[in-house]
Parts: sequence; C-alpha cells; structure tokens
Amino acid sequence: MKRVAILTPWFPNRPGDYAGAFIADSALAVKRVGWQVSTLVVRPWLPSWCQWFAHEMVRGDVCPATFPLTVLKTIRVPAVPRSIFRPVTDLVADKIIGDAITQVAHETSADVIHVQTEGLAHVGVRVAREQRLPVVVTLHGINAGFLDSPYQKRRLRPALEAADRVILVGEPLREYFRTYIGSDRNFDVVPNGIDLPLVRCNGSILANDVVRLVSIANLHEGKGVDLTLLALARLQSEGISNWTYRVIGDGRERSALLKLTSDLELTEKVSFIGAVRHAEIFSQLARDDVFVLPSYREAFGIAYLEAMAVGLLTIGVMGEGPSQFIRNRENGVLVPPRDVEALVVALRNILIGDHNRWREIALEGQRMVQDFYTWDNHAKQLVEVYEHVIRGGQINQRPGREILPALRGKENVAAATLKPARNERGRL
Repeated sequence: MKRVAILTPWFPNRPGDYAGAFIADSALAVKRVGWQVSTLVVRPWLPSWCQWFAHEMVRGDVCPATFPLTVLKTIRVPAVPRSIFRPVTDLVADKIIGDAITQVAHETSADVIHVQTEGLAHVGVRVAREQRLPVVVTLHGINAGFLDSPYQKRRLRPALEAADRVILVGEPLREYFRTYIGSDRNFDVVPNGIDLPLVRCNGSILANDVVRLVSIANLHEGKGVDLTLLALARLQSEGISNWTYRVIGDGRERSALLKLTSDLELTEKVSFIGAVRHAEIFSQLARDDVFVLPSYREAFGIAYLEAMAVGLLTIGVMGEGPSQFIRNRENGVLVPPRDVEALVVALRNILIGDHNRWREIALEGQRMVQDFYTWDNHAKQLVEVYEHVIRGGQINQRPGREILPALRGKENVAAATLKPARNERGRL
C-alpha cells in the first residue's frame, strides 16, 4: 500500500462542515482507491477571544476521530494580522511546520508529500527534498495580492518550479502561473469533484409557473451575485416576474448585496439564506430549478457541478472554471464575464422559453457530472500523478497536460479563450 502525507491550511472540523470540505473529500477519495492518507492541518494561533472573528477556514479545531485517515493532526503557528513582520513569523512557522510534516512523513513511511496551496509550498518542497521524497503542490486559485508581493515571489516561485508536479484544479489557472513561474513544464490539471447526491431532480425542474433560481457562493467580490440581481431587476421592469431567487452563503459582501436588493426593490422575491453546512447543500439545491452564478473569478467551480448533479439547469461564465465542463446550450449555459445584458438575455430565454428544451440540457449536464466529475474519478487522476513522481519521472518526460474527459471530442468555444481566474479561496 502506498502512502501520501498531505500538508494543508484548509480542512473541515467535522464531516459535513462547509469550510475546507473539498480537501477532506479529495483525501478520503484517495483513501478509497487504496492509499494510506495522512494529513497535517496548519492553522494560525489565535487567542480564544479571537476565534469568532477569524475566517471560517481557520476557526475551531479539527476532530481527528471523525475522519477515517491514518493520521490527522492540527498544528498552530504564529501569524500577525495584515502580514506585519511576515518574514519573522514565517521563519518560526516554517520551523514548526517543517518539523511536524517531517515527523508525519517518518511515522507513516510516506511515499510522496502533497502540499495543498502555494502558501505552504516553500516549506513543503524543502522538507521533501531533505527527506528525498517526491512532492506535488496543488493550486486552487489566484490570490494576486498575496502572490505578487516581492517577498512572496522570492519564496514561492523557486518552490513551485522545484516541485515534481504542480497540479492546477482548473485550466484558467495555467496562464497566470505559467507567467509567475516562467514555465508550465511541470503542470497537470486535475479537476476537483463531487460526491453524487442521494436527492436528485431527474428532469422534474421547471415544472411550475414560478422558476426557482438559486446561487451558492462565498459572498465575495467577483462572484457575480450583484450581476444576477441587476439582471433580475431588468426582467422585473419588463414584466417578467415568474421567478424567485435564493442566495445561499455568507461573506463580507452580504450587507452590500442586501442593500442592492432593497435599492432594486426586489426584497419580496429575493431571500438570503446564509451559510449552510456542506452536508445540506444537495437538499437545498433540490428545491430549485436553475443555478445561476456569473462568477468572473472562478478557478474551477464545485458548486456548479453539485447543482448539475442534482439536475438543475446551470449558468456559468465563459473563460472561467465552469467552461471546462459546461458546453453552452448543450449541458448548461455560459455567458460572457461581467455582462449584465447577456445574463438578462439568458435568464429571459429560460423564464419564457421552451422548458422542455431546458430540461433536456439540464439532464445532459447531470449525466456528464455522473460520468466524469466524481471524487473517485478525481482520486484516480491524482493517484496517477503520485505514482508518476514516485517512479522518479522527470518533468520533461511528462509534458504538462489537462485531464478533461468531458470535453474530449467536443468543441467548446469558451475553452479556447480561457482567462486566468482570480478567485477568493475556497471550495466555490
């Protein structure tokens, strides 16, 4: 049995929690395909009175007993708000993290180290080289403010270049990181996945006079919920009012979105549900007909796959992560980024168009997700990367590639115009 040691800043505290669920889902899927998986979770040290003000990704403590992994440890490292004295705290944190991941690798006789996110690449790659272990780094998005600082460039660029493989969760990340590192010769694209829902619409959407729209997102700038509200206000002014809209999620833009909803006089038709546990996502989605999220900063987009798996007609943005698996008007809908007019047209066509045709498109999307985008498929692709680096494959023997089976043999205009995604970090 082969063994992987995962180093990550994100992990849910318990199964079913929302924050960091995609990291746990990936790890558990790798375990299901026969690997021994150990995970070291790195979180900043916080005084107890600060816990409730911290980002949800680092709040609370992971409960190891609730996850069937070989090792699951959490360590706390010093962190100063707003990156003050970062070089000093990084020296201390690197020492703590380096010792901890070395211990995990020794205890479990790890065959490969997998670093989740570029922020831990510096220490993860260093330890892997010291221990003579292969190392892969997964990049989940672009945090340009963090990555582009001169200090971080000096730390991270050499680490990413030295990694045996750099895994991108979505093709839109390639352009940015190829420029950042100077090459993409060690890149692979391995999409995230989903667990298939027990509750599915199976073609029953758009069966009522009122079309139920929904978005699920971290309410941060770039997610496009504001664009959806503007488009719906336009439709309302045209007399097209056979819709309701639910927004599930929370974040710093919530108050601004609530104000926009009020200013547009949509409060009777729009509801903000707040954050829900990851375990409740599918049951929430099963209440609706159309998933709409015109996010223009999306590296991949698990939320879209979840909506498609339930059976919802799904709207994403051209050139962003969802354009890897959504084929416009074949298994979903794609609109140009930041284009309210195009979104108005798309929603108008759905609201007053032939619902039978839209149901067929949604069913095609559901079939595509079931066939290609499960966590088990993700794990098989990820393990292929692990096994390659364990065998000692050199990066020039394995040209950077993408694994997008759903689009093979399919022409997708949007995929030819992919742009780098600049997204808030997280599962969506």
